[in-house]
This record gives sequence, C-alpha cells and structure tokens, in this order.
Amino acid sequence: RWSTAMVGRCLAVDAEGNVYVGQTGQVERFDGAGKATVALRDADRLGRITALAIGRDQFLAADASNRCIRRYDGSGKWLNDIGGRNNTRGFLIPNGRLDFCVDPEGMIRAVNPAKHRVERYTADGQLRVEFRLWDVFSQQALTGVSLTTPQSNWRGLAHKIADEIYERI
Repeated sequence: RWSTAMVGRCLAVDAEGNVYVGQTGQVERFDGAGKATVALRDADRLGRITALAIGRDQFLAADASNRCIRRYDGSGKWLNDIGGRNNTRGFLIPNGRLDFCVDPEGMIRAVNPAKHRVERYTADGQLRVEFRLWDVFSQQALTGVSLTTPQSNWRGLAHKIADEIYERI
C-alpha cells in the first residue's frame, strides 16, 4: 500500500518500473518500491486526470476537467494539447471520465463518448482519418486514403474524402 498526496484516479507504469498516479492537478511518480520521487504540478493546465500513458520521452495525461489530453516531455514541460481545439472545444464526456490509449504506431486513440466515437490523433494534436471505398461486386478496393488535419478542420477533411469518392465513382 502506497501513500499518495491525493486520491489517485488512474495509473501507468513506464519501462523502468516507475509508477505514475494521476490525481487532480498533478501526476505523482513512484519508484518500484513505492517511494515518491517526483510530482508534476501544473496548476494552470492540469485538472482531474483520468488516464495516463508513459513513453520514452513524453507522457500524456487525460484531463477530464478541461476535456483534452495534455502532452508533456520527459522532464514535465508542457508540449501541446490534444482534442481541445475542435468545434466543441474539447471532448464531450458526460460521465466525467476521459480515456485514451496509444497504439503501436504511436497514434493516440481517444474516446469521445457523447459523439459515440473513437478519434485518432498524432502526438502533435493533428486529427488522423483513414477510409477505404470498396466495390462489393468486384471485391476490390477502389481507393483508400489516410489524411491528417488540424482538429478544427473536420469539415475540410470531409470534403476531401467526398472528392476522392466522387472521382472513383
């Protein structure tokens, strides 16, 4: 049993066995024996942390209070936010929890519950969309495109996909 400064809402373990505990307003790091080694406090940015992911040179914290994912470098310096610049000014989370994971390609897959979807982002916060147009009669793909765009450009991305479809039909 480890003592934390505040109630922990989530945790993650890095490759060295350090344990990170997400709390309201901070993330605490413990060594494998349970000794607190450092706490990242970012009062201007961090709200209620509900999910964490730890990488080699960065970590991500799901901030349910501010409805975005915060990205920090390994030393705790803020780099950027993910999901906060869309048309709803953040993820829509009626249940008070924001969750995400990082896939093997390094893409961030974030749950947006009120929109009933999982969104895919690059580490720098760009929205990533992939689609394929399939001909069921010939059993062949007609086209497939992977596009990346700023979070605020959903509509422009939809037009690019529509253009691609109309070119193939």
